[in-house]
Amino acid sequence: MKKLLVLSALAAMLASGTALADTSGKKIAFSNNYAGNSWRQAMLDSYGIVTKKAVEDKVVAAADVFTTADKEVPTQAAQVQNLILQGYDAIVINA
Repeated sequence: MKKLLVLSALAAMLASGTALADTSGKKIAFSNNYAGNSWRQAMLDSYGIVTKKAVEDKVVAAADVFTTADKEVPTQAAQVQNLILQGYDAIVINA
């Protein structure tokens, strides 16, 4: 039964196809509510490495923003609202 379910899901994914679009003009941002431990620092470093390559390869126009709200939900919510107003097309949120 489990095998049938997995095969059905795979068939559905294959049937749906893949949508490709030009993202070279898109800007992405990063909102992070805490950066005070080694795991979060490693995450930010990884994000920087991946997004730097994406910008260099013209996959996206910009990925230059990440904010730290220092564990304050209202502050992070305001930061996300500001990122939207600044015209970012996608926002990565780590709460």
